[in-house]
Amino acid sequence: MAAAVRAVGALTAGSGDDSVTVYAPAGTVAGDLLLAMVTWNANDSTVNTPAGWTLLRRGTYNDTYALFYRRAAGAGAAPTTFTSPGGLRCQGVILALSGVGASVVPVLAYTEEVSGASRSTVVAPSLAAHGAGLLLALFGIDEFLATSALGAPAGMTLRVSGQATSANQQLLVADQHVAGGATGTRAASLSNPSTKGALGALVLVSDGGVYVPPVML
Repeated sequence: MAAAVRAVGALTAGSGDDSVTVYAPAGTVAGDLLLAMVTWNANDSTVNTPAGWTLLRRGTYNDTYALFYRRAAGAGAAPTTFTSPGGLRCQGVILALSGVGASVVPVLAYTEEVSGASRSTVVAPSLAAHGAGLLLALFGIDEFLATSALGAPAGMTLRVSGQATSANQQLLVADQHVAGGATGTRAASLSNPSTKGALGALVLVSDGGVYVPPVML
């Protein structure tokens, strides 16, 4: 079975400056691979990994971001609180992926650009040779939405776009099923040129058989 996006949760703002509680999307089932993307409006903040989750990447692009993954223990929308001491104006979202084999671990390529020359696109670098799978493109920019909005790469399905209330960073998540070989780059457009810090990342989740949770005796 091919890996695919089963459901996407709501882009959620934190109730305080340094933490945000995010729900898995409705429709999540046991064995789905959950991928969380969280950002804080603070440079190089420490990020705490919640119990049961694995940190895929923590980085900075003037803001701090973190990518986590785990297996869904069951159906429903169980909440997870992500924290970053010293973080500000945080937000997060969780995607549920189906058709991902039990041994599959996401792989990542990324670029993190701090403020600098004006740009009209944010580019995520290519992943090296791989098997067929679901390619997720993740982008962030340290901008208010009214200033410069992100647009999805050509040929990809838009899943998340915008910023949560009170957040100061824009997020964009899009996906596309790809065949084997190098992925090539993906570029998100900006509605207006920006000199702000930006993030472009590709996450590949290889195809695999349907994950069968262990029977609890």
